[in-house]
Amino acid sequence: MNAGDPVQWYITTPGGETITGESDTLKCCRVGCPYDTAYYDFPEYGTYTIRVEFSGYAQYAEWTVEVWGPTGEIIGEVSNPTNDPVENVDVYLHDAEDKWKVLNFIDEWGSDPTSSVPSYISSAKTGGAGNYQLTEIIPGSYLVLVVPPSDLEYLPKTSDVYVIEKDETEIINLQLEPKVRWLGELDDEMENIRDLSREIVNDDTQAAAEVYVDGYKVFYDPSEDWSKLLSVVLGAINFAMDIANPTATVAKVQLACHGYITNEIAVPIAEHGIDLTIAAHWWNVRGTTFQDKMIYYSNQVDSITWMKEFYPNTVDSPEDALQNGYYTTPIYINGLSLIDDSFEDYNKTIAYTEVPSDFSLSQTENVLRNQVFWLHDKTDGETKIADGITITPTGNVYLFKLTQAHRDSYNNAKLEMEVAKAGQTVSEVASTCGNYISFKGACTLNPHAVGVGMTVRVIGWAGSIAFNSYEIYAKNKVAKQWAYTQIYWAQDLDTIPKINQDVVEWLESETNHPRLPYIDGHIVDTDLHLLQIPFTNKNIAFANEPEYPWWWILPKLRWWILNTNTVTIESTSSIDNVKTRILCIDRYGNEFVSEMPTIHPNEAEPPMLMNRNEIKTIDLPYTGDFRPFNPFHWHYLSTILWMEGKQPDMAIDVYYVIPLSYSPFPYTISSETIMSTQDVNAFMKQPMRSEVCAFTTKESKSDSSITLEDWGNLLGNCTKIIDINIDPVNDSTQVRYVSNASITDVTFLMATIPGSHLNLHVYDELGRHVGYFPVTDSDQIQIPNATYTGNISNPEIILIPDAASKNYTIKIDTTQFTSSSPIPVEVYAIETPVRPAVLGISPVELYPFTSPGETKNITIQLAEVGKQVEIKDVTILQHDFADKFGNPVPDVMATLSQNNFDIGAGNTTSLTITINVPENITLPDVPETRYTGNITIETLNAGTINFTIHLLVLETDLSNAKLTFAEPNVTGIHLSSTDLSDINETHKLAEVTPQSAYTVNSTGEGSFTLQFTDIPDADTITAYGINATDHWIELDTSTTADSVTFTTDVENSIVVFGSLSQPPIASFIYTPENPVFNQTITFDASSSGENITAYKWNFGDGTTTATPDPVITHTYVSPDVYTVTLTVTDNDGRTNTTSRNVTVRGIRGDLNHDGTLTSADVVIALDIAVSGKYVPEADIDKNGYVNVLDARMIMQAAADAIEL
Repeated sequence: MNAGDPVQWYITTPGGETITGESDTLKCCRVGCPYDTAYYDFPEYGTYTIRVEFSGYAQYAEWTVEVWGPTGEIIGEVSNPTNDPVENVDVYLHDAEDKWKVLNFIDEWGSDPTSSVPSYISSAKTGGAGNYQLTEIIPGSYLVLVVPPSDLEYLPKTSDVYVIEKDETEIINLQLEPKVRWLGELDDEMENIRDLSREIVNDDTQAAAEVYVDGYKVFYDPSEDWSKLLSVVLGAINFAMDIANPTATVAKVQLACHGYITNEIAVPIAEHGIDLTIAAHWWNVRGTTFQDKMIYYSNQVDSITWMKEFYPNTVDSPEDALQNGYYTTPIYINGLSLIDDSFEDYNKTIAYTEVPSDFSLSQTENVLRNQVFWLHDKTDGETKIADGITITPTGNVYLFKLTQAHRDSYNNAKLEMEVAKAGQTVSEVASTCGNYISFKGACTLNPHAVGVGMTVRVIGWAGSIAFNSYEIYAKNKVAKQWAYTQIYWAQDLDTIPKINQDVVEWLESETNHPRLPYIDGHIVDTDLHLLQIPFTNKNIAFANEPEYPWWWILPKLRWWILNTNTVTIESTSSIDNVKTRILCIDRYGNEFVSEMPTIHPNEAEPPMLMNRNEIKTIDLPYTGDFRPFNPFHWHYLSTILWMEGKQPDMAIDVYYVIPLSYSPFPYTISSETIMSTQDVNAFMKQPMRSEVCAFTTKESKSDSSITLEDWGNLLGNCTKIIDINIDPVNDSTQVRYVSNASITDVTFLMATIPGSHLNLHVYDELGRHVGYFPVTDSDQIQIPNATYTGNISNPEIILIPDAASKNYTIKIDTTQFTSSSPIPVEVYAIETPVRPAVLGISPVELYPFTSPGETKNITIQLAEVGKQVEIKDVTILQHDFADKFGNPVPDVMATLSQNNFDIGAGNTTSLTITINVPENITLPDVPETRYTGNITIETLNAGTINFTIHLLVLETDLSNAKLTFAEPNVTGIHLSSTDLSDINETHKLAEVTPQSAYTVNSTGEGSFTLQFTDIPDADTITAYGINATDHWIELDTSTTADSVTFTTDVENSIVVFGSLSQPPIASFIYTPENPVFNQTITFDASSSGENITAYKWNFGDGTTTATPDPVITHTYVSPDVYTVTLTVTDNDGRTNTTSRNVTVRGIRGDLNHDGTLTSADVVIALDIAVSGKYVPEADIDKNGYVNVLDARMIMQAAADAIEL
């Protein structure tokens, strides 16, 4: 290149525009001129690229220039703990991303004050007033580090992260802490743990007070003394917890409860008793610490006198109850006191402990921050793992906030009761899918019940089985939740202080013997045992239709999967015996499905211990659910590795749940299952229909549900696009993503370990951004109609609409690192396909039952579940009921609540079908009385589907009998009265006296329940079934004063109402009441009842006598206490025994016991008086001592002058 050769300048602006030397704004010249310079006025701030090319040469030069305008500044003061200014302190400005370096420097400085300060942007020193100034700061996120001279007794201090704007002056004052407070950097987190714990205690107590006062207002009756109602409810719960055999029949359990509590109060057997019986898991709880704790906390509440003796007219509000009651209890006072004591242990002792050189302040702070994260509903707005559970650094698992959960359950139960009061009975309750009620509980089963760490969640309700009225059941449930709220309040206030104590104990141990720097691990693999739909990337799990017990009379509401997540983890720690747990939790989109994570080992067991380089493979059960009216949404399962407070790794899996009423596999198809092509094709053609729900589209065959293959086409593709570790060296990553053509929107989901500071960014083809914008410290949404859960959510979710055939750039970065450890992050792209109108119906088949003269209301739900296209012209066609042979039953009439309507995209509507059965109905002369009626639902653009009603009608001419329940497999019931003379009493129990008899001709299989009213002395009756071998079997029976309700099986053709003759009850009296020896005593056993054939007496002096007469006499020859035993026998041979003590006295004053009063007795009395001894039988006047007066009284009695 020679002097004078031409050069060409190019400048690319921040907006992408390229300016050349030919332009008016850029003046170029030739090399070799006196001034080889190009002149350009930068019109805006940002990054410019400058390029110089030399004409005729394959050479160029290129560089970038950052152009900044106005800058910000930071001013502040540095003071000591007494607020005195500290001068000559070095002040450094650091980028926020270097926070972990700053914290490491502070760690090292404690043992080596000569440690070098990490690279910084600018610095200053404090003046005499302790003031400093940092100027010309480019807008961005920063922190300030102050380092006092080494001869001062203070530690370096760092500020929080601040965002500095242009032309802004930020004031950051820092107060130095004494060098001796080694753990001062942990103060904020420890204070947060204390403050959050106190807040939880107060919130729980507020919840308990609200429910307590409201509950009494619900139940209080001025005419009754219900002041001790709470004590009765608590006693009922303890009674339920102590049931020896809950697998006994429901009616028998009910009878046991009737002896304990009243029908008016209608307190149920506790849900922990009956619900676990339902789940067949009682034996996994009975005899465990869980049962003991329930009874312990119940008794704790029951011991609070003011709580049991509450009257509504003395406390008008929860605030009154708090001030005058709860705040005065030892439960509350001790709870707060123990929390404060734990903090003071740290504040006054542990914080000043000199730590060893391998102690990591930053990692310890992270562990404590995780504890804050567990305790808080949200940490700076970030969704936590699960509300109401924590794992402390010691490895203990605690459940808390149960009071607040039961307050919610109480309010739900109260709403149910209000519905019941409006007249809605059990038979009218809609079988509604999509809306569910389930117990949010804290009972964790034995690992062998359903899998390690699984939480009992009984589907639906249970207490109502003991009552026939829905209103009574609803009041029942309110009373139970009312009491539970108080019980779990006691438990919560016992648990929260233990969490604080664990944290402090762990921190003390860590400061003396550090372990965190040597602990690390990662998740090698997770396997949810899902089925991948052929030729797609859609992973599915199958939710099987739940099985319900025969007596279930409430809505069948929810489908569940119970599957296994096989997790392989590896310890990369440099020490052994590291306490380790694994957490597994399912979310439905961004909504929690489980109330608590699956934890391995479960909370009742200690953590597992892992040695260095050890690998473990563990099966963790997880639950997912299928929601019929939002069926195409995705589930997101997170697996988190926990190691002594650290959470070094996590993994996520996205999948769909599909309902399947029939599956060739137990729950889901495991990854090991090998299916032939033929099997797969047949499997994919399987209709998606069950009794609970069905779906159809216009593409479906007429009157047919869509197939599994059709269903798969309605699900969106799900692709993992990022799976990487972010660390201070590799602090960001990005990928390109091209969406498919036949979609409506795409969702980008980023998940990482809790407490990280990673951010998700999405850029479209035009460079528009959705994500966190650090310059303004806010969330930015530039793509039209996009949504973003926010940079402080976990997971972060960005939904982009109108996303078909688009190019996107997905980027992950961080605002700061709190340690040098890598942070795992995964990102999924989930597409929503274009869907037609999809009709969902629930239920699809019902098996109601009724009696002549009754009206039955059945409600079904219809919904457009594709959520994109409105369903047009919904038409309902009714078909007559008919028997199994096709014979019509015209007298059974059905009417519809609506017809000819539209259903908006994503909307739901209810259809009520009212069935009337006349009182004098004539039924076909066939054994079966279950009739089938079809309802056809036609639509213009979503296909056609049938809804089937299998109605069982009781055929009877008895006006006082009705059918109250029947299993679906019962196909016919004919009831009539029978003469007692026609029944076979060969195997009748002797004590049973038949009162009436009935013929029950039934067909099918299973059990059913009949109720008879207007029965005299009904509460003395028990129902008996006579089977094919003429044996009498006691049936499950419940009674009131005038009604009898019993459950029988199809096999019992004769039912007898019988009363039991009362067995004998041995009882006797004797006269005189204070007999003396040699006196005739009369014993009378007439009160033992009628039909007594023998009375056997044992008088306790060796004399026994048997007699048919109830009255007998006996004489004792010496004073003593005798035990008299009577055994009676009735004419059925039944016996009963009773005993009483009879005290036989001697003659008063007869001190030598010869049977008469003489001067010898007087002499003995005088001797006793002289000796000063006290002999009770010589104290004639009963004044507490023996003297001459007593001897004189004996002498007068001997002369018959007085009577003793």
